[in-house]
Amino acid sequence: EGLVKIMGYLREVEVYKVKATDLFKPVEESMDMLKSYGHVFPLEIYKMLKTLPDRWEKLKKRAAKYQVLVEPLIAAETDTIRKRLSLFDVRMDLYLVEFKKKPFWLWECDAYYELDKTNTEINV
Repeated sequence: EGLVKIMGYLREVEVYKVKATDLFKPVEESMDMLKSYGHVFPLEIYKMLKTLPDRWEKLKKRAAKYQVLVEPLIAAETDTIRKRLSLFDVRMDLYLVEFKKKPFWLWECDAYYELDKTNTEINV
């Protein structure tokens, strides 16, 4: 579950990598334009606007570092899932052979009893 969360955060950084990098300059230009029309922004806003690009770059670098650290975990989890799916496919193939031998395929059996029994067997 933690790995999935980390992968989600890394994906969000990847999605916004291009958008956010190019976003700081237009915001600054818009603020300068509004300033020319007499609108005054608090000093904190200007400070944030100056520090945000650096913080964003640090975040991108940190995300790249974590991506490298997480890759072996992702590969191991992928391998585990593939093995489980392979085992599931084998079990399904084996069960299909047995399923085709079930008595409810015959006319002279109690079909409802056999179907209930098979349903219980599948759900266990």
